[in-house]
Amino acid sequence: MFYSSTIIELWLRTDDRYLKFFYQQEADGCLMLEERRLEPPDRKIMVQSKNFVEVFLGDFQNLMDHQKSTLEDLWIYIQDQFGRQELDEMADKWMKGIQSVLKSRPRILRVENLQMLILSQNDVLRVLPHLHPMFLRRIWLNHTVDWPQRILAIDKVVELEQWKHSYELGIYRCEVIESIRSFTHFSKVELVLKECCLEMLYDLKKVSF
Repeated sequence: MFYSSTIIELWLRTDDRYLKFFYQQEADGCLMLEERRLEPPDRKIMVQSKNFVEVFLGDFQNLMDHQKSTLEDLWIYIQDQFGRQELDEMADKWMKGIQSVLKSRPRILRVENLQMLILSQNDVLRVLPHLHPMFLRRIWLNHTVDWPQRILAIDKVVELEQWKHSYELGIYRCEVIESIRSFTHFSKVELVLKECCLEMLYDLKKVSF
């Protein structure tokens, strides 16, 4: 199945459109599948002699150039069946490209729910500042699979207006280094803190009551 070996996934949803894109590197180019939930049929093409990251970024640029309404969902994933060094290099190019596309928009992108797979805080900083803070409601960050005991620092992310205005947060597959004070404005939070002292719990109790 195409899905089992997918490398890059992009999901976009608005009131009247739901698109899922899958990009896979092949020996002779990039295999791309566009899954259309509301506008079938699906589309599957082979882009000859092209790297899958380049194909993805080209499509992402085109989509963002024409995106005027608010996105209910923006999901961005890169699969991680490669070794650490190879994945780091690939993800760095991928995330820099996404950042460049978002920065090039004449208007800041409006997104309600953001979900992305990350390697570090830098990945979040390349996307989150370029989303409209007054529309963002949920932030879901998934760390890469099969790397146990991953530690995620978010000291720069918590200073962003997008962070301060969102309502729900989920950070998965890692332990987070940050004071509990940075999460008290959320109505719902799912994560694992690396450290939690009595002072933090007292702060949480004061906010809760």
